[in-house]
Amino acid sequence: NDLETMGVAMLGTGEGSETGASLAGNVDFNGDGTPDFAIGAPGAEVDGNTGAGQVYLYFGGPSLVGGLATDADVVISGDAVGRAAGAGMALLEDLDEDGYGDLAIGAPRPGVNAVGLLYGGIQTASSIGIADINARIQPEVGSGDSDFGRAIVSGGDATGDGRTEFLVGAAGWYGG
Repeated sequence: NDLETMGVAMLGTGEGSETGASLAGNVDFNGDGTPDFAIGAPGAEVDGNTGAGQVYLYFGGPSLVGGLATDADVVISGDAVGRAAGAGMALLEDLDEDGYGDLAIGAPRPGVNAVGLLYGGIQTASSIGIADINARIQPEVGSGDSDFGRAIVSGGDATGDGRTEFLVGAAGWYGG
């Protein structure tokens, strides 16, 4: 069997794109009642920017079963050389309490290190620059090459306050 007959396949966008380096799913981002999923390609070239990175968000549903997915419903693109958007990511349960799942996207470029939050509810095909998403989280000044955003995972409601928390990895941070 090939991937196309087994379910859904997404081919890399180009040599060095690292498509599939991160994966996220099982949260309804667009509000149609079906879980959606995202594929990260942190090495993707965007507008001549090598390694800017991209995230491909696919809306779940019957149209994906047994077919080859070629066009994402939403594409989020990095904006600078080495930004590595999509190196880490997680689909999260409704951070902003609007009834839609949300997407956290890591962009661990040295010296910039950030996680962007794209709030759910987008229901039509879209292309979005990482600088234009809803919110941005950065570590404290002096974290330099901490690799903040390389790994992101939902923590569920870890505090018991009824809201979703999430964890962001910073493998290069040593404190101080």
